[in-house]
Amino acid sequence: MKIKKILATTLAMAVTVSLFNGNYVKEVKADSLSDRLYFDRDFESELGLDNSAYIDYLRKFDKDDSGYLDLDEQASIKEISIVDETDGHGNITMSAGTVCELKNIEKFVNLEKLHISHCNVPNMDLAKCNNLKEVYIQKYIGSFSINASNMANLETFVLGDIMGKEYTQITSVDFSNDSKLKSVMLMKNTDLEKVDFTGCSALDAAYIMFESKMTSLDVSDCIKLRYLDIRRNITINKIYAPSTFNEKNLAHKWEEGKAGNNVALVSGFYYDLPCTVYFGKPGNEATSKKFTGDPAKINTNNGSSNSSNTTQVKVFAYKNNYYRVISGKAVEFTSTVNKKVKSIVIPATVKYNGKTYKVTKVSDNSGTFYDNVKKITFGKNIATIGKNSFHCPKLTKIIFKGKAVKKIKKKAILDVKKKVKVKALKKVRKKYIKLLKKSGLKKVK
Repeated sequence: MKIKKILATTLAMAVTVSLFNGNYVKEVKADSLSDRLYFDRDFESELGLDNSAYIDYLRKFDKDDSGYLDLDEQASIKEISIVDETDGHGNITMSAGTVCELKNIEKFVNLEKLHISHCNVPNMDLAKCNNLKEVYIQKYIGSFSINASNMANLETFVLGDIMGKEYTQITSVDFSNDSKLKSVMLMKNTDLEKVDFTGCSALDAAYIMFESKMTSLDVSDCIKLRYLDIRRNITINKIYAPSTFNEKNLAHKWEEGKAGNNVALVSGFYYDLPCTVYFGKPGNEATSKKFTGDPAKINTNNGSSNSSNTTQVKVFAYKNNYYRVISGKAVEFTSTVNKKVKSIVIPATVKYNGKTYKVTKVSDNSGTFYDNVKKITFGKNIATIGKNSFHCPKLTKIIFKGKAVKKIKKKAILDVKKKVKVKALKKVRKKYIKLLKKSGLKKVK
């Protein structure tokens, strides 16, 4: 095999055959050396970063250890899988390393799957990977954009680790004209400002979960969309849906998370919609049918909503936290504005539009990871602490300011490593410790 490759090298050198006929010289050249991809030149990071995880993975396709990949070897690459090895509990037993650049990935013409555990590729461009069908990127380090547009065969794209605690900082993802794209999951992308689904007519399900900086989402071309999950994206206030959908369909069986054509729009922490849905493309809002708030209370007469019988859900920021209006006098705490805080303080009252509201509840299923939080303070009006609300591995202290707490739901506070000290009024302290233990927080004193 090695002898054959040496012979190929000899032929591929720009050998000039001179045919002298008295008037001219004719040059005949063999195949260009530029087709080869050398490990010490063509895959190194141009930013001086350690890209050995990518290079070492590709070396296994160099069957004769020549130091480069020829066209046949490039064509043999159908999958790139640079992923961590884990035990049965999801713990990493061997790290795959970080991929810093995907140089010349477009040369792997038969590549169908790209799986990466740790990625640090600035402004990733996959648009020329025409045969790529699946992309799974677990952890993306840095604030970058991804171009996945005009990919003729892309079907599945997953970015982020829903079970992990790390957030990514992708600013934008372009899926435009990906006509076969069926499923997208973008999770824990705190800097995400835009996702382009233009021309994604086959999209079946899109999960854009946890906090982002997006204020609107256009899925008006996604005529086959059956599921849209934007939980925790409380900054989104506009959704542009396909014109074939309508208010009546969206209101159908909403409580089961279903709607007309089996479309489910899930946002916030419940099956509600704290934003406006427009039917049609952006720029056509004046003539588009629209509604706000609770779909079950929508008046679909004349294709418009009636503000007199529509309950609009308000989510707002006050000082360091986000809150949701749950009644004319009360709000619930949903999360902090900054996820890197060391202390969470939930006050007794907050102000919104000149009105004072009591903070009576911590919402269900916020599922926020607070890696640095050591102390949580609950205001005197808190009556219910919702399930799956705080993941706080460093938590050491909980303070209850009042005596209103009646219920602490299952797994309200998770992942606590050390014993937690509880501070409360003497008459209710034992009761609160009992409620915390019943919820699953056993290490309390």
